[in-house]
Amino acid sequence: MSSSLKKDQLKVLNNLREILSQSIPLEMDFPTNKKVYFVESEGDIVTLALNDLSLNSLPEEIVELKEIVVLNLANNNFKKVPDVIQKLTKLSILDLAFNQLDEIPKWIGELKNLRELRLNNNQLYSLPSSVGSLSILRRLFLQSNGIHSLPFELLELQLLEEIHLDFRSTIRKSTKMLLSNLESNGCVIRNNYNRR
Repeated sequence: MSSSLKKDQLKVLNNLREILSQSIPLEMDFPTNKKVYFVESEGDIVTLALNDLSLNSLPEEIVELKEIVVLNLANNNFKKVPDVIQKLTKLSILDLAFNQLDEIPKWIGELKNLRELRLNNNQLYSLPSSVGSLSILRRLFLQSNGIHSLPFELLELQLLEEIHLDFRSTIRKSTKMLLSNLESNGCVIRNNYNRR
């Protein structure tokens, strides 16, 4: 790790590594250089990757890393979106793919800097209407879930460029209409069901 990291951030990272190493199953070695890594920008941590670690919770200490812009929590065992994420207001990319989530909390709409939200390969059936508050969201990944309907508030996302879904012709009529309206606004709808 570069010496350009602030001393307090280095301390948090060392504490975080220690805490997380206690959460990882005994049969796994705590990865020291591959799975947990940090990318710096002008001395601030911008990327925190904690993917593929079999985690089901996050330590509260993560809030001390306020400069995180990219948080990768894919391929873990989260059944609930950790509440501590709500405090990471600079997040631009949040990857929660390949977990066991069955709902997304309403506070997700408070992450106003999100540009990309990866929720694919979970157990979701719907999204909260607060997703419509993510005004600069550009990409939304929802494929390999059980999504039957989407909130109409998605129409408020003027910058939304693409949504990845997988759905059959049996989706609700209101959802078909919503997707049609999103396409009219320039959003690309990628139906991954057709590729199976």
